[in-house]
Amino acid sequence: MNQFSINTNTASDLQISHGTTLGQFHKVESILGEGGFGFVTRCLNVKTNRQEAIKIFKNSRNTVQNAKLEICILKRLRCLDPDTCNIVRWNGFFFDQDRICLNFDLMDLSLYTFLKERNFEGLTTPELRPVIAQLATALSHLRSIGLVHADLKPDNVMIVDRYQTPLQVRLIDFGLAHPVAAVKPGTCVQTTYYRAPEVTLHLPFNDAIDMWSLGITAAELSTGYPLYPGNTDYDVLRFIFQTQGQPSDNVLDRGLGTGYYFDRDQTNGHWTFKSPEDFAEQTGIYAVDTREYRLENLDALVNVMEEEIEVTHQRLLADLIKRMLHLDPDLRIKPLEVLRHPFFDITSSSSADPVTTMDDGPADLAVSIENTEEAKNNENMLEDQLVDNSGYGQAVRNIMNQFSINTNTASDLQISHGTTLGQFHKVESILGEGGFGFVTRCLNLKTNRQEAIKIFKNSRNTVQNAKLEICILKRLRCLDPDTCNIVRWNGFFFDQDRICLNFDLMDLSLYTFLKERNFEGLTTPELRPVIAQLATALSHLRSIGLVHADLKPDNVMIVDRYQTPLKVRLIDFGLAHPVAAVKPGTCVQTTYYRAPEVTLHLPFNDAIDMWSLGITAAELSTGYPLYPGNTDYDVLRFIFQTQGQPSDNVLDRGLGTGFYFDRDQTNGHWTFKSPEDFAEQTGIYAVDTREYRLENLDALVNVMEEEIEVTHQGQLVDLIKRMLHLDPDLRIKPLEVLRHPFFDITSSSSADPVTTMDDGPADLAVSIENTEEAENNENMLEDQLVDNSGYGQAVWSFFSRIKNTVQNFFSWTVNTPHNLPNSLSV
Repeated sequence: MNQFSINTNTASDLQISHGTTLGQFHKVESILGEGGFGFVTRCLNVKTNRQEAIKIFKNSRNTVQNAKLEICILKRLRCLDPDTCNIVRWNGFFFDQDRICLNFDLMDLSLYTFLKERNFEGLTTPELRPVIAQLATALSHLRSIGLVHADLKPDNVMIVDRYQTPLQVRLIDFGLAHPVAAVKPGTCVQTTYYRAPEVTLHLPFNDAIDMWSLGITAAELSTGYPLYPGNTDYDVLRFIFQTQGQPSDNVLDRGLGTGYYFDRDQTNGHWTFKSPEDFAEQTGIYAVDTREYRLENLDALVNVMEEEIEVTHQRLLADLIKRMLHLDPDLRIKPLEVLRHPFFDITSSSSADPVTTMDDGPADLAVSIENTEEAKNNENMLEDQLVDNSGYGQAVRNIMNQFSINTNTASDLQISHGTTLGQFHKVESILGEGGFGFVTRCLNLKTNRQEAIKIFKNSRNTVQNAKLEICILKRLRCLDPDTCNIVRWNGFFFDQDRICLNFDLMDLSLYTFLKERNFEGLTTPELRPVIAQLATALSHLRSIGLVHADLKPDNVMIVDRYQTPLKVRLIDFGLAHPVAAVKPGTCVQTTYYRAPEVTLHLPFNDAIDMWSLGITAAELSTGYPLYPGNTDYDVLRFIFQTQGQPSDNVLDRGLGTGFYFDRDQTNGHWTFKSPEDFAEQTGIYAVDTREYRLENLDALVNVMEEEIEVTHQGQLVDLIKRMLHLDPDLRIKPLEVLRHPFFDITSSSSADPVTTMDDGPADLAVSIENTEEAENNENMLEDQLVDNSGYGQAVWSFFSRIKNTVQNFFSWTVNTPHNLPNSLSV
């Protein structure tokens, strides 16, 4: 962290020229480009004799902060293979005096320069098809880890070698990239020509803005000239609406900036785009038509495309571009849908299938989540959900074929002691059984190691669940299991037609641990490290945009019960989802541990995991479940009797509120249904299964394990109350858990769950942990910028050094239409 504490008081320009040595080993050969941040240079690494591209940041406060944040994003990208995912390879960073320098692989030239050197003649079909496919592939992988590039344009796409056929490209410049969940209306991203209308109008937006930029880029590559080259945001919108029409009124109603560009009819609520004269009169900004060509509609693109693109291909390409440029982001084509478009179904072209092969680990198949929407049982959705990281196209179909096993029978698995699974795994015992199948302890005959093998029954539902769990486990591979306190997955194999997942074997679950102690609660030395490690696990899941959705004592394994302090690992990602994929009504979590927002079909996010951790912490401290209802009604009844019910404005948003509550038609107040009324309406009868009944959560101190000291009991109760806040937005965050006074006991060796991990060639390993928009206060900063090597004092040091400069970065957010920039050229 000390490395980033550089003097940012001066903003003098960098003195860079041919022959300058950057750092110890990089000799400048030429200047490749210049921007507000500084320079990009071609350098010879005198140590390796390789040419590299070095991005040098000026030593000013804003650019230093931007460099730090770009490093955060680049660090997050390290879980992706650059060659497979068509993104630039980052080789770490170094310092030249007080200047931060980022080291990238050197490539030939940008797509813009390529066009310029051809006098802006559009690309031909053999050139264009692989470029679009590779960029769609890149967006697919960014989407899989919850990132939006936010500045896709020909300048930011590099050709590896212009003389290679087909053209190979890489997406570069992640200086504006954001976690998808962090972007909010008003955030200023994208270069003007390539900016999606929802960004300009301050509508809610997501990674669909990258698809818009790809559509604009595809049009430019096919014609040689930008589609909507406005000097201002007004002109760009004017060109868009003249060609495509304007968004619907219900879409425009949600734009914080709509009123800046539109007038609203007070009678019917219809929005009308302001004329150039009216806009100039109101703002002083005058419209200028800078278009090379003017289109009545996007179908007319065929008239201005490169002549060497065949007529059939022109029409297919125009159709693809129209789908990329849909004005409704929700209806805009997704990256994998691009790759399935008929424009790529031309088998005579060697470039039709941009697939490469990569050995991705011990499993025969490498899969990841591309589509973050809830899985549907149809092939199209499966292809979106199960993506071969080595590429797309035929590789996707190969995966689907590999999984197209006979699922017509649902007979139970015949598994017993001595059975051999696959080639090398001999069953020693059955560890557990569920609806999916069995978990067995096996001896790996090849390595002589004991492993836990999860065997799925050969039924349609369980096969589908296995595929989706593999997706999540693949995504988790960018996290270190030991650091992040999650189970280590060793790949999968087939036993006949059954899918088997291979995990590290551990001792026993927290539930079994409690059971073997006759359900006596844990002591402080046992409890503190367990809660800390689980909070750490949730922090890392949050950093990659995942919600576990089934945290409970059964799904927490103790590595070795005789080891002090206890080491635990979070297991079973069968219900895990990308945070962006969860929708109200999705059935997740086990009943006892289910957050009320899930039961009431409210919008929810990863805060449901914190609820489960709070319920688990209460159970571990007392020995018994806090809210052990047999039905969702009983669980809600226990919660509301102890904690009160959520506010009416929260309940108003629940799609399932009316099932459990009655609403007063006079004042709109919700009243929880009595057991008698609920039974009469549903036939479901309430049963009280609680071991103890609490008037409030403060009363937990009366039922906690006696060996937990009184002071610790009070602190633990306070922590549990924060974990179980009925408002998910006010629920404590994972890193805030680790800073709670319950862990401020220096005499305990388990108080600081910090480990050290060498995380790459750079000296500093940084990542984004919190995917919400940064707020300018210390708590939010600590959630946003986390040292992946652990927590504790290292984190505090980092935040104390950057808390001022980070405010400048997030000042990009524009709060009112009157503050809208006239134009922005990034």
